[in-house]
Amino acid sequence: QEVRISCLYGHITGSFDLSLNGHMGKVIIYVNDSDEDFTAKLQSLPDVGRVNVQRTNLQNQCDIGWRVTFISNSGDVPMLKHSGISNLEGKDVSLDIFETRK
Repeated sequence: QEVRISCLYGHITGSFDLSLNGHMGKVIIYVNDSDEDFTAKLQSLPDVGRVNVQRTNLQNQCDIGWRVTFISNSGDVPMLKHSGISNLEGKDVSLDIFETRK
């Protein structure tokens, strides 16, 4: 899965919440979280197991992504869910989570 935040121009600040399939527990991810920060937070959620996270600044500070690979969960893993972008600041901010492979 990949989590991607983007804006029209400038840079993005703030945070967003993530949960696994909207079930128990959520974590707060900050825009400046490293791979290690994101990994530790995500692994603290129930049923996530071990993950590998790779952060990418795709174009600039206005296009940031994290590729999440579920290591200990095999098969079709439920989608990560966010609870909105109200804590993200930037010009026309969007937050998308999509599956990179089944």
